[in-house]
Amino acid sequence: FAECKYLENIIIPSNIKTIGESAFSYCSGFEQKAWGDDDYGKYDTVCDINFEEGSLLEIIGEEAFYGTSMTGTFTIPKNVKSIGKYAFSGIARYYDWYYFGEYEEYHEGVAIVFEEGFSMDVIPEGLFYDSIITSIEIPASVKVIGKKAFVNYESSMGTNEKGLMELTFAEGSQLTEIQENAFSDQFVLETIDLPATLTTIGASAFDGCINLTTVTYAGAQSNLSIADGNDDLTSVITYLG
Repeated sequence: FAECKYLENIIIPSNIKTIGESAFSYCSGFEQKAWGDDDYGKYDTVCDINFEEGSLLEIIGEEAFYGTSMTGTFTIPKNVKSIGKYAFSGIARYYDWYYFGEYEEYHEGVAIVFEEGFSMDVIPEGLFYDSIITSIEIPASVKVIGKKAFVNYESSMGTNEKGLMELTFAEGSQLTEIQENAFSDQFVLETIDLPATLTTIGASAFDGCINLTTVTYAGAQSNLSIADGNDDLTSVITYLG
């Protein structure tokens, strides 16, 4: 179904166990009206993706939903055991409008929910890279957040108006490592409460998080190693242990 430009709604049956590499990449609704050879209007709409209740999905391949236009809330089923790199990279609702040489672009974000019972221990590299994610709770089972997992799309647009507003960690978090550039350029993020289990923050993991005002770490300073490029975080962090 890759590059299905007129696909507006996807309901994935509960008996599907594997979604292959790039299976739904670049899916979106699409409308276009032309006024001439060079001047036209184009509106890219959202592709609504849902999983049937009781989903048995276990595997999501690399770039499975790469560049697919989404908005609202997207729920990842609890039985998923493997997710490929960049599986949801570039997801966002987007509006492109060209009219007699003028261009306008508008983006909304997506709230990510992991279904209760989700048990993967690694969020893979680039999972939501170059996307606009508005909120996410990292499941308690997750021990490692991979590099570039949540790099904000707005950074590539040169703007800083949208992005992650709420980042939380589930009760009983087992998180030990946040890898390099994991949350780069999350401009609107203001508050983070880091769990005491965390021991390593990689280079530039929070680089460009310019509006951070409150960061707490539940452990002692001696237990947490923070690599270079995290000045936006280290300048406001408070150690509670």
